Amino acid sequence: MTDSSIQVLTQRLDRLERQSRLLRFGAIAMLAVMGAAVWISAATRSRTVEAERFVLRDAQGRARVEILTDPVFGPRLRLAQANGRVRMELALKGTTGPYICLRDTNGNDRAQLDAFSGNPGLTLYDSNSKSRVQIDLAENGAPAIRYYDQDHKRRAALEETDIGLNLTLRDAEERERVTIAALASGPYLRLHNVDGKVVWSAP
Repeated sequence: MTDSSIQVLTQRLDRLERQSRLLRFGAIAMLAVMGAAVWISAATRSRTVEAERFVLRDAQGRARVEILTDPVFGPRLRLAQANGRVRMELALKGTTGPYICLRDTNGNDRAQLDAFSGNPGLTLYDSNSKSRVQIDLAENGAPAIRYYDQDHKRRAALEETDIGLNLTLRDAEERERVTIAALASGPYLRLHNVDGKVVWSAP
């Protein structure tokens, strides 16, 4: 083999070695890029997403779940049916307290569970969103049930007091007409006239 042939082979080997190094470098660079992409993707998925309002839509593009902050009601979660009517709402109203509101198919309030001022309460509404029944606990833990007519006038109340259990019935003008009590000293029944005077009692 002549010197010129050996020189040609040497040059070819050098080129192949340089190409091999370039291929190895390229492969390493590609793997590095792919690894960085995977890391960034994972980091993006685990990042905290911040916004003032989120809306989740169904397959038809209708808003069904909404999470937002409100200057009056504070943070709110609202669930809507397919026609857009909000059927349930969970909110934290300012410094008053949390509540859950259930609505009918027309969007009217029908039930509300709350803990305003730290005291739990349940309110039931008629189809016109007027409260008809209220159940709550006082700060001392005493329960009370109150019934209202369609004009939102209190007609009956069952309440626990420091001295016993009282049931009061009122007329359409909210005047107390009947009182039934179960006290430590014993039960009694009183009937009142429209002026609030007792006209009959037992014992």
